[in-house]
Amino acid sequence: MTTCTLGLTGRAGIPKVAYSTALDIFLLMCFFFVFAAIVEYAGVNYFTKGAQKDFTVDSDIEVPARSMHEVIDTRL
Repeated sequence: MTTCTLGLTGRAGIPKVAYSTALDIFLLMCFFFVFAAIVEYAGVNYFTKGAQKDFTVDSDIEVPARSMHEVIDTRL
């Protein structure tokens, strides 16, 4: 919305011409990059969330309890 406001108010002091001005090209490029950033964000979000699979744990399986020291020692 800010870009639209800039484009509309920025042209107020400029005489009307039939060809594209640098301001027109700049604003079109801004729209393009903002749209591309949104598409990139959506793609990365989709593929990173899609790569995570939900694993279900059976409640019948018993996992032996370990102390905090054993957990820390195995990570080192």
